[in-house]
Amino acid sequence: MRILLPKLLAGSLIAALAMPLCAARAEYTGPSDTRLYTSVADVLQSPVDDAPVALTGRLIRRIDSENFVFADATAEIDVEIESDVMPEEDFDETRLLRLQGEVETRFMRDPEIEAERITLLPQEG
Repeated sequence: MRILLPKLLAGSLIAALAMPLCAARAEYTGPSDTRLYTSVADVLQSPVDDAPVALTGRLIRRIDSENFVFADATAEIDVEIESDVMPEEDFDETRLLRLQGEVETRFMRDPEIEAERITLLPQEG
């Protein structure tokens, strides 16, 4: 029994350490039946919960620590951005960016976007 316990613990430790390695997987990037929203106006017109978005525009205003107003050429929408999603480089409301995430719909409230990735686009000039 004394020999079995250390082997069992060692096996459990190896399995626990290997789990994070197994969790990282590539994603399918080919054609999909899931609609990808590419404008704020489309999201506001016919929102589908958890649908992916890829928007280009600007964060024009901070509402609170994790909520902002995002605007593209078509409209404005609230965006939830957790601190670990924010770019490492400081930026302001004039900086063009690419926002990827998903639509969040809530009963009796306007849809919003939950950001999963933000990429600052090169500055012009």
